[in-house]
Amino acid sequence: MVSVGDDIYFLADVYNDMISRLAAYLREHEKITVAETRDLFGASRRYILAFLNHLDQKITRREGDVRYLR
Repeated sequence: MVSVGDDIYFLADVYNDMISRLAAYLREHEKITVAETRDLFGASRRYILAFLNHLDQKITRREGDVRYLR
């Protein structure tokens, strides 16, 4: 299990798959919003926001409402 926020966990294989899919999306489109990420994964805003905030520490960089691949 991978903790991405307060009481929010993902199974390790799901977490790694989400990172791979997000990185592929960012390589193609350069940037992504919370809403686009939510649509990409079909998950609620609460889980997606925690996931993205967690990734901002090492994989993505946030500028306003948009995330970019580091």
